[in-house]
Amino acid sequence: DLLMQPGDDGNVSVIPIVGLGGMGKTTLAQSVYNDEVVKSNFHHRVWVCVSEDFDVKRLAKEILKSVARENSENMHVDENMRPDEVQASLRNVLKGKKFLIVLDDVWNEDPSEWNDLKMLLIEGAKGSKIIVTTRSHKVASVMTLGSIHELKGLPEQDCLRLFLKWA
Repeated sequence: DLLMQPGDDGNVSVIPIVGLGGMGKTTLAQSVYNDEVVKSNFHHRVWVCVSEDFDVKRLAKEILKSVARENSENMHVDENMRPDEVQASLRNVLKGKKFLIVLDDVWNEDPSEWNDLKMLLIEGAKGSKIIVTTRSHKVASVMTLGSIHELKGLPEQDCLRLFLKWA
């Protein structure tokens, strides 16, 4: 439902999914990302595995490559592009387009690095979304002022029932 709503914090809304390792954050994000209704709602869809290397130039280049590849855009993304060329190309290709970007497994808690990336994405059309999966509440709170979606573990009875089923 959150992906289909226009959002109230500018053109691009961030939806963080927080939980312990192995809780299913990535699986949930993949399920949403691959949903047919979601696919039809966004002009560009991009998946980026971030991990501990939150390098804005690398992330911008990966987003740009993904958009070019997935949508057969007539653009060439050169590994030797200068940062300003990557930024200009990314802003240009996303400008006025509704996009969904998944940033999977984010660890970086530095607000300035997040703001640098966000500044490259703000020209997307209203309703554009960024899903962030992370183990850290601090990461989630740096990336959005909105609500944080926390995955909780199963209750003990459900865990036991699942264990017994597979045993």
